Amino acid sequence: MIADRLDDGWSAYLVTLTFQHLVGPRHVVLARMRDEVQRIYSTLVTYVHRRPRTAPTDELPVLIGVADLPVTKRDKAKSPSYCNGGLHFHAILVLPPCSRLKGSVVNHFTSNADRYAGPNGFVANVHVAPVTHDIHRVTDYVFKSVIR
Repeated sequence: MIADRLDDGWSAYLVTLTFQHLVGPRHVVLARMRDEVQRIYSTLVTYVHRRPRTAPTDELPVLIGVADLPVTKRDKAKSPSYCNGGLHFHAILVLPPCSRLKGSVVNHFTSNADRYAGPNGFVANVHVAPVTHDIHRVTDYVFKSVIR
């Protein structure tokens, strides 16, 4: 699906979302993170399309995300402590060639960081990087926690 859209002129971005410390059991923290990811998509889609509710789905951006934990590669005793146990989200954002978005997506998220942090400030950072080549490798990276 992603490769087909890229062939049609869409652009892809790797998105990493980190969160402030969220309190509660793991399933509650994950649910809150998913809600924030959905809120971020809902905010972005209005910048891309004037009327997203009535727009055909093939004109709307696609955001596919997965929760991820960092993997300790060496000495666990020396590994840093992470907020939420290191739990964060990786996603692939695919945008249509025709968009109302002014400027680059990277600049959009940077200049609207407060808006994307949300009313409760749960989102600590939204890092967006363009995928310039090898979308299959980026897809494997995003879904590595599912593959493991």
